[in-house]
Amino acid sequence: NTDNMSIDGRTIDYGPFAFLDDYESGYVCNHTDVDGRYSFKNQPGIAHWNLHKLAEAIAPIVNYDRALEVLDKTFGTTYEEHYLGIMYKKMGLYEKDEKDIELFKWMLGSLESATIDYTLFFRTLSRYDGKKSSILDIAVYQAPLSEWLDAYDKRLKKETISTQERHTQMLGVNPKYILKNHILQEAIEKAEQGEYSMIEELLVVAHSPFEEHEELEHLAKATPKEAKNIKLSCSS
Repeated sequence: NTDNMSIDGRTIDYGPFAFLDDYESGYVCNHTDVDGRYSFKNQPGIAHWNLHKLAEAIAPIVNYDRALEVLDKTFGTTYEEHYLGIMYKKMGLYEKDEKDIELFKWMLGSLESATIDYTLFFRTLSRYDGKKSSILDIAVYQAPLSEWLDAYDKRLKKETISTQERHTQMLGVNPKYILKNHILQEAIEKAEQGEYSMIEELLVVAHSPFEEHEELEHLAKATPKEAKNIKLSCSS
């Protein structure tokens, strides 16, 4: 919301209360957000609304109507440009194709249908070598992703960089580790008993989330079913 978004668009607070576990477009992690106003899929619209609030705040020193005109004319294309730029990197695509946006949308729909950990999917895709099993084995439902992987394989043939180069670059943008609420809760409970080893482990992966830490592999596993969709509140 407005107090958690800096003027350059960065989140400056752990205000969303969680990172995505399985990909869900309508994911809501604040149990007071009963209407899903701040759901994952609504984030672009909320960012746009936040900028309207910024325009109101600076109205005494700018032409307010002109500010809204520029905002409404440029936000959508600017957002899409940056979002697509990120997705190109996450998917290891460096040549541009006009059909790519459809491939991206297809991917997200497939992830939702497959029930698969969002972070683990992209990290595994970062080492993808054409063997579908590496991806399908981490999905609950494999069929939705299998067809998409065929299209992804075909798309990769248009790339000019080597497979090794693609893997290296993707591993630098797709993190191995994110903070997960059930792990944070366990770390808090241990710390309350005077045991800080898990806090120290989390600090290691938080400082270097793209690096491999073999001894901390347990922190990168998909969230167990019973720990998914933990909803918190502002007072949690």
